[in-house]
Amino acid sequence: MRLATLPGVFVEEPPCRIALLIESPLTEEIMPKLCKFTSPSDGKPVYVNPAQVSVVYTFKGNPPDTIIGFRKDFMLGVRESLEEVVEILDKATAEDTAGS
Repeated sequence: MRLATLPGVFVEEPPCRIALLIESPLTEEIMPKLCKFTSPSDGKPVYVNPAQVSVVYTFKGNPPDTIIGFRKDFMLGVRESLEEVVEILDKATAEDTAGS
């Protein structure tokens, strides 16, 4: 892993995945199309590009976890409910479509 040029961004090689590990005051200005969710393990923010999401589902554990899937090999658990995640992603996608 190496530090990228943006604060709080680490790039894993290979393959190139981007993870925002800490919240930066510039995050919303630099990357306004990312959706903000909460990590279930430590409560820190995680950012998701809605254009790369392929599936959202609930894993029925105790408590149930909401999982966001990217392509077929990367899954991310978030604290928000399934309904909240779908609403946030739909809103971001609609704003992106309306803006183009």
